[in-house]
Amino acid sequence: MAFPSRIKAFRNFNNPGGFDYQRHMTLKRVYGSAFVRGERLRIIACEGPPVSSLVSRYRNRVRTVIETLSDVPTQVVMKALLIGERQAIPRDLRQIFNRCGVGHLLAISGLHIGIVGGLVFWLCHQGLNRFSFILERGWGRRGATALAIGPIVAYAILSGLSPATQRALIMVLAFLVTYFIHKDGDTLNFLALAALLMLVWHPPALFSISFQMSFGAVFWIVLGLKSIENQATSRPDWPSRMWNRIKTFVRVTLWATAGTLPLAMYYFQQISLVGLIANCLLVPFMGFCILPLGILSLLVLPVNTYLAEAGIQLAGWGLAQALRIMQMLAAFDGAAIPTVVPSVIEIISYYALLGMVAMRKRARLRRSVWLIVLMVLVVDGLYWGHARFWHRDLRVTIMDVGQGSAALVEFPGGETMLIDGGGYSNNQFFDMGERVIAPFLRSRKIMQVDTLVLSHPSSDHMNGLVYILRHFHPKRLLWTGARASTDSFRDFFEAVLRSGVNVPAFFKLDRNLIIGGVAMDILHPPPTACKKNHPSSGDAYNNHSLVVKLTMGACSILFPGDIEALAEAELLECCRSALPSRVLVAPHHGSQTSSSMGFLSAVHPEIVVISAGWQNRFGFPHTSVIERYEELAARIYRTDHNGAVGLRTDGQRWEVRTR
Repeated sequence: MAFPSRIKAFRNFNNPGGFDYQRHMTLKRVYGSAFVRGERLRIIACEGPPVSSLVSRYRNRVRTVIETLSDVPTQVVMKALLIGERQAIPRDLRQIFNRCGVGHLLAISGLHIGIVGGLVFWLCHQGLNRFSFILERGWGRRGATALAIGPIVAYAILSGLSPATQRALIMVLAFLVTYFIHKDGDTLNFLALAALLMLVWHPPALFSISFQMSFGAVFWIVLGLKSIENQATSRPDWPSRMWNRIKTFVRVTLWATAGTLPLAMYYFQQISLVGLIANCLLVPFMGFCILPLGILSLLVLPVNTYLAEAGIQLAGWGLAQALRIMQMLAAFDGAAIPTVVPSVIEIISYYALLGMVAMRKRARLRRSVWLIVLMVLVVDGLYWGHARFWHRDLRVTIMDVGQGSAALVEFPGGETMLIDGGGYSNNQFFDMGERVIAPFLRSRKIMQVDTLVLSHPSSDHMNGLVYILRHFHPKRLLWTGARASTDSFRDFFEAVLRSGVNVPAFFKLDRNLIIGGVAMDILHPPPTACKKNHPSSGDAYNNHSLVVKLTMGACSILFPGDIEALAEAELLECCRSALPSRVLVAPHHGSQTSSSMGFLSAVHPEIVVISAGWQNRFGFPHTSVIERYEELAARIYRTDHNGAVGLRTDGQRWEVRTR
């Protein structure tokens, strides 16, 4: 492809506990992005390396066959299962897999590689045994083992060689080599070899989610099963063998879930409560029916397209039934629960305890570890108890939400308030509440936000609150009642109704509250504003922004929303004496239509925090506004430069921390 554009490096939302998107893309060896209109994009015909071209052509053939399935969700999941293409899976369908705890099925791993190897080995073994000279020399199994290596490697390349696929490929190849030379192999050694080779090839893979989840699951499965002594049964009949296999499968599922639990909490802040049931139902169905049929269809495709299509249709029908089962399980309210983000100390402590469960011997060592871990967890609990509920200071975090505004307030005693939620124009493309604000809250062990404040219904202040309304059980919402005729506002209003949050009428609202010893004053708009018909223009919404002031002792902070010069003049008329504040969150992200000199003189801030997006298209903050702040000798902090800005006060002075 050829196109004119400027390549920009990736940049994170720089908040504590936030997802490191820049590192995530670096691990994929992608270092920047560029944007261009479709009509300016030029496709250049170019043949790649022979192997790459062959793989690409075969993948296209596989896609064509899979796209004969009539059901679109079945199509996209089948592509993920057979050739590792997960990009087209819609967000709601991916969430169903995650709520059921079967998201691992979408990764091509040991199950897939094992099926390919098993099918090829069986076919080759049956074919070689037809030759008498091979049977006489006992070469059947060794020959089938050698012949299975090629198709296994070919399928791994076809599927894209994800970290889970690489791990499975190396382990299976190591097993086949030991089988070929008649040597016993140790599974943990195979796992260590796979990790070593992958890290030698690409050391940063250690920090990728898929690497950690894949190796973590297999490691704890092997360790857990090794701790269970094989008990010989006195009845070697098939019911006993079947029962033992069922028990082993359940143990594998339990150890895989336990081994990846803290990683799932750390990266996804969610655990599935129906995972055991879903895995017991779906993994055998997928592993013994859908995947073998689908993979066999891939093997048949070069020989007979019609037979391959018939196999894919049958596998697609089975997959559609599996998806219906997942939808039923995911529909339960308690199918999955959100969790806090565990700290590194908590993760290490958990794995230490899990290791002691797996270790059946060395009772003295087990007691010592249990005692040490218990002491660590008690100290950790006391630390978070103080940080979350027992602190006596006022804490404010102006979050980095790009071109928008969001601030978390933690009052003395632990009550919380979220003032605006940031957001982009469409939550379908990027949900600021889910991707940025929720991980930040959960990293602070906050599972409920007591009060939400919406300054005005613009998407860059409102859209992030939709997810918070649905998942953080707020007790009340403070809002002027101003409405907008946009899809974003309709989503917000629907979330308000469904959450059951208390929304007091603005004209009846107590404008002077005390929360945890902190005075909260609503300065603007006047109580009668909600009874007026607001024009639908952006300027009108901005000037009807909710203006909130928090005061603790001699320290105060002013949140003016997106007010402009007109509303600033109204504030000077009605409540000039209430404006002075040591900290000011810049009105309207530092727009030149706000921060008039008269308003700034009345507030006279010592600290100004500007919430604005990196190199945003509006040019915020404007140079002239920065100059006005500098004239007041105010210290200036910017979320686009400093990341999240944390402020803390004991009522005497403000302490500022940046990322």
